[in-house]
Amino acid sequence: MATSRACVIVYVKQPKPGFAKTRLIPALGADGAAETSRQMAEHCIRRVDRCNPRITVMIEYASADADHAHEWFDTWLRPFFHSGRAVMFGAQRSGPGVDLGAKMATSFRKAFNDLHQTHVLVVGTDAPGLCAEKHISAAFHALESEQADLVIGPAKDGGYYLLGMQELHRNVFEGIQWSTSTVFCATMEKARAMALKVMLLEMLPDVDTPDDLDVWRAAASSA
Repeated sequence: MATSRACVIVYVKQPKPGFAKTRLIPALGADGAAETSRQMAEHCIRRVDRCNPRITVMIEYASADADHAHEWFDTWLRPFFHSGRAVMFGAQRSGPGVDLGAKMATSFRKAFNDLHQTHVLVVGTDAPGLCAEKHISAAFHALESEQADLVIGPAKDGGYYLLGMQELHRNVFEGIQWSTSTVFCATMEKARAMALKVMLLEMLPDVDTPDDLDVWRAAASSA
């Protein structure tokens, strides 16, 4: 598998109390929710670093503190990667009217146009079952072998934990009601309307609410 022009974008939120994993606050408190966010991000990064070392990783971060955010995330997360891997850090697009779809479209554009990557995935840190050897490898294989134009890893909450493309299909991000149970179905409808070949990975649970904490505890205990 030729992976020298492949890139994984990881969306990471600063684990600051009151900013990260706020839906877990009723069960864990603000500090506990932030600590869980930190642990889940590090768990995801360790999983991503198991993929082919020639694959570039882009950390696209959301920060509660604008000052020195790049340095803060670099100091926190770079030590989790093996030396020699290309790892880049950048802020997620923000501003009035910028939803998650606009953020992801911008991140893909960066990877394709600025970094000249040819096969790109985006993942979040909410699905602790994400596996480099299984999900990331399968996604890149499908794109590189041209079995798929779009690879999606559906989440049990109706969203997705992974999305992959070999060129930017901006329309799949437009007109989506983000953070709802309709995200995956709406994305599939967009893909069908564009006549894209889609490959689906296995469905995984996200960890978003107190009811999901057992999923995280099971993953953390087996890591």
